[in-house]
Amino acid sequence: MVTVRPLTRDEQLAYSGALIRALEMVPYFAAALLRMRAVAADGLGTAAIDKHWRLYLDPATTSEWGPVTTAAVLAHETGHVLRRHAERADALGVSDHATWNIATDAAINEDLLRCHVPLPDSVVTPENQNLPANGVEEDYYNELISQQAASQSAPGGDTGQAGPSRPADDVGCGSGAGDPTPTWELPAADATTPGIDPVRQDSIRKIVADAVRESAAKNPGTLPAGLTRWAEQTLTPATVNWRKQLRATIRHAAAWVTGDQEYTYRRPGRRRITDVITPAMQSPRPQVAVVIDTSGSMSPTDLRAALSEVSGITRALGARLNVITVDTEAHVQTNIANTEQIILTGGGGTDMRVGIEAARASLPAPNLIVLLTDGFTPYPDRPGREALVVGIIGPTLVPTPDWAGTVHIPT
Repeated sequence: MVTVRPLTRDEQLAYSGALIRALEMVPYFAAALLRMRAVAADGLGTAAIDKHWRLYLDPATTSEWGPVTTAAVLAHETGHVLRRHAERADALGVSDHATWNIATDAAINEDLLRCHVPLPDSVVTPENQNLPANGVEEDYYNELISQQAASQSAPGGDTGQAGPSRPADDVGCGSGAGDPTPTWELPAADATTPGIDPVRQDSIRKIVADAVRESAAKNPGTLPAGLTRWAEQTLTPATVNWRKQLRATIRHAAAWVTGDQEYTYRRPGRRRITDVITPAMQSPRPQVAVVIDTSGSMSPTDLRAALSEVSGITRALGARLNVITVDTEAHVQTNIANTEQIILTGGGGTDMRVGIEAARASLPAPNLIVLLTDGFTPYPDRPGREALVVGIIGPTLVPTPDWAGTVHIPT
């Protein structure tokens, strides 16, 4: 049984000592480490973090660990919330949370070890899980699930449930890491230990990402690829005002855009007139699919620019979308909430018609398709029922179909 309570004075002093060590180990995490609130979780046997950036520490366990190991654990738990592991688990539709915990731990620990953070020898790493180096969590999760399936289908393999076993109330690293919320976690609006709201979380992530990028610039080659990749994705803004672009383009399609309003009688309006039902205003969102050119002509800079625009689109919509990566073959990825979920497959020839057709066939059917490409591709001969916006990435604005909207995305 886990009992959550405030830290005692002595426990707070011990936590402060570990926090100072953590700031020495990963100084670029300071904005996140200093804003998290720690509570005691007697009986937990480890450390965990929730979606609201509250740390749960078992004082008996941290006492055994000592300040150095506890500091390393603080850096590890901070990695979960910085990398949005809870949101990414939801978007991926994770069902095996123990395996997701292994996948995320492997990605975090690989980076921390390369930052010379003294994690225990027994921690999960890509190497000891037979995973490739410098990978992303979604790939690791899918690979681990495949490994488990292959092991069970082999002669003499286990025929039970796939994935590591876990006690009923064991939550790995907590809801902030993408695990189910346990009964003992504090409510979101707890008065004694308030959490951090999502807007503030995003602000802190940007501060940390800026510190990571500055450290990487001052000390080239010292920071791991996974950490610098996260920082660049967090900081690189979209070039296009997608909120304005969506609004302008979709007027010519069959659906409203975010921000446009129309009357509806599906729910009553606020205005009250005797014996008259007044309509309310509604603002439906468009269904958007994004096609990303991943052919050989797209440079890493071009691909980073494309991912930045996808981030801008998701923020403008306030909703998930389907992403299709394509060279001459289309790979559909559904329910994308942030760019860290996107796997950029491709590298061959170029035919965006394949991606546009895949977008048209995806569900829900799009009202708008956004194509992000360097422009060196054939296009469909005629428009479809949905609107098409072509984002041309690079220094030159190459011709596009006269029936498609076009925006220029310089790199």
